[in-house]
Amino acid sequence: MQNNATVEDGSHSTGIKTSVSTSDWDWLVGLYFADGCKFKDRWHYTIVFTISMSEHYILEKLGRILRALGLSPSVYKKQRCNALDIRSYSKVIFELLPEKTEYYQPRDPLAYIAGLFDGDGYMGRDDGERWVFSQAKIPHLAEQVQRILSEYGRVTIRTISREHGWRPISRVSVLRQARNNLRHSVFAQYCTRLGQLDNSTGSRDHHLT
Repeated sequence: MQNNATVEDGSHSTGIKTSVSTSDWDWLVGLYFADGCKFKDRWHYTIVFTISMSEHYILEKLGRILRALGLSPSVYKKQRCNALDIRSYSKVIFELLPEKTEYYQPRDPLAYIAGLFDGDGYMGRDDGERWVFSQAKIPHLAEQVQRILSEYGRVTIRTISREHGWRPISRVSVLRQARNNLRHSVFAQYCTRLGQLDNSTGSRDHHLT
């Protein structure tokens, strides 16, 4: 079990004591890069996560972390799509979350990658088991996923061109040895998609904490 941590930005502590562990914060940042945004106007510093309504475990974990940070998230159903906007308002958390152009350096890399996968990843057994992370808007995220996960086995990356001026997609595939090693690491505790995948086949018990 990880010790509770003061949320920090680099070496500068906010001074806010929270019940958010380093792994929870880095998971949140990963999910923010994949499915979040932030903006400000004259009145509010706003943080938004857009999550599919079917992603119950991700919504539960996200809500728990936001509340532990002292936020009171509001939930709005998006029109014409099966998704929810989870909105919170905080200048402190707004300023702690990195800009999307930044190359974030997590203190718990596997928690950060789990957040990215819970946002923009796919884990399934439709045609043999596949773990895939795809990203078009922020190409360096795919490179970061490959670099961190390559410590656990072979991880490939390729660029897929698209027509009509669409940005190319960077796609990372996690191959068998890396998947097996990650299953026996703390990544299995952090990644809700992996928990759901393994629960669906009864290959291991998964409990969201």
